[in-house]
Amino acid sequence: MRYQITPGARVVGKFNHSMSDSSLGDFFEGGYTEAVLGYAYRPVQHDRLHALVRYTYFYNVPSADQIDLQGTALQFIQKSHVAALDLTYDLTESWSVG
Repeated sequence: MRYQITPGARVVGKFNHSMSDSSLGDFFEGGYTEAVLGYAYRPVQHDRLHALVRYTYFYNVPSADQIDLQGTALQFIQKSHVAALDLTYDLTESWSVG
């Protein structure tokens, strides 16, 4: 989703979620969640500064039946919180610092 607050400011987001249930029990179940929320700033009149602040939550629990390209069972569980700040400032028309 993307929502424009003003001509120079936007809120962005994304949400993906899935769960698998198995009749063989909890050991064979898995889940996946990815949620992203961010704010973008780029003023229209004075557009030398561009900013994006973003938070991502990622959670992945593969089921016991999931395999990789080599046929090996996936053994990892991933839970991540990632915060990011991207800033770019235009020094001239040809040079920017980020």
